[in-house]
Amino acid sequence: IPSFCRGDSTLLMTNSPIKKWAKEIYIRSVLRKINYFFYVGIENKKYYQHYGIKENRLFPAFHCINTPFFQEQFLNKNVANDSSVIHIGFAGKFIEKKQPLKLLEAVNQSKYKSIIQLLFIGDGPLRDDIESFSIEHQLNTLITGFLNQSEIVQKGYQLIDVLVLPSNQNETWGLVVNEVMTGGAPCIVSNRVGCHSDLIEEGKTGYVFDSNSTESLTQKIDAFIEKKLSGYDFKPDVLVKIEDYSLENTVKGYLEALQQSN
Repeated sequence: IPSFCRGDSTLLMTNSPIKKWAKEIYIRSVLRKINYFFYVGIENKKYYQHYGIKENRLFPAFHCINTPFFQEQFLNKNVANDSSVIHIGFAGKFIEKKQPLKLLEAVNQSKYKSIIQLLFIGDGPLRDDIESFSIEHQLNTLITGFLNQSEIVQKGYQLIDVLVLPSNQNETWGLVVNEVMTGGAPCIVSNRVGCHSDLIEEGKTGYVFDSNSTESLTQKIDAFIEKKLSGYDFKPDVLVKIEDYSLENTVKGYLEALQQSN
C-alpha cells in the first residue's frame, strides 16, 4: 500500500544542536518508510530534500485557505480608509514567538510614526504590554480582541493597508498572510515565516525582514510607506501571487501523486 505524507515543517525552525542531531537520525528513519510527499511551499520542499527525498517523490500541495469565502467577504467591503493615515495590522495570538512588541518598537522608530495607526487583531498574555507600550510612546493603537472568521475581514483585514507578521520561531507558514493577500493587501514578514519564499516578492507583494532586527523591520515599514505614498498600488501583484495558492491547485497535487502511485 503506497503511503503519502503532507506536513509543513521547515528548516527555519530553531532547535538546539542536540535536538538537531537527534532529528537528523529520527526524521530520516521515519521518512524512509514513506513513498510520496506533498510539500506546502518552497521552504517545506527544502526540508524534505534536506532529509534525502528525491524530486520524483515530491508533489506540490500548497498551503491554502477557503479562498471563495474570503473573496466574498472582501467584495462586501464597506469601509473607506483615511488615505492620510497608514494602517498597519497584526493578526494572531499576543505571545512572545509572534513578536507583537517588536512591531511596536519598529513603528516607534519609524520616521512616519505620526501617520501610522496600528490595528492588533487578536488577544493574549501580552495585551497589557502592548497597551502600556502604546501609551508610553504615544502610538496610535487599536486592539480588536479575538475575531472569528465570519467577522475578521469586516472588522479587521479590510481596515489595514499592510499586515506585519514578525514571528521569530516555528511559524511554519502563516495562513493569515493568505487571508490578507486574498483581499489584495501586501504583507511584511520575518525571514522565519515559512511562506516568505513563496508569497513575498520584495517591493511588489510585500517585504521580508530579519527576525532578529527591529531596525530591519523599521526599514521595511518605511520602504512600504514611501512606496505607497508615491502612489504605487500593490494590489494587482498581490492578487496574481496568491491566485496559485488555492484548494483547486492543492487537489491537483494530490491527484498527480495518486496517479503516479498506481
